[in-house]
Amino acid sequence: MSSKKHSNSQPEDLTFFIDRSLGKEPLASGLRALNWTVVLHDDRFPQDAPDELWLAEVGRCGWVVLSKDQHFRYRPVEMEMLLRSNCRVFVLTAGNVSSRQIADIIVRAAPKIERMAREQDAPFLAHISQACKVTLHGRAKRFRKA
Repeated sequence: MSSKKHSNSQPEDLTFFIDRSLGKEPLASGLRALNWTVVLHDDRFPQDAPDELWLAEVGRCGWVVLSKDQHFRYRPVEMEMLLRSNCRVFVLTAGNVSSRQIADIIVRAAPKIERMAREQDAPFLAHISQACKVTLHGRAKRFRKA
């Protein structure tokens, strides 16, 4: 991973944006218990806000996206907005899981998510597996700006 920090700089304060696809609870409480700053989709946007709208705003704010929407990579408009807005997006790839399981997986993967969000140059799309493995999407290298 390429670093975007110098060794003598302070760690970046991260804010994590929870997409509506993940719900609100118990994930928000679980992440707040880790002292993460969390913003919920429905606290900032209408529930039916198009992805490209909130992606643009989240990117401007420098927030890190947590989502369960595995179709980002297949929708050109969302992928283009992800790139243009310089977003860092983590997508849970676990299939049909309960809100409690979602919270457990993401909380267990939290150290890896935080490390990648701090160290990996944006924009990127990463996956979080049910086994709590966090990996960059295969096309992430093509996201790099020349």
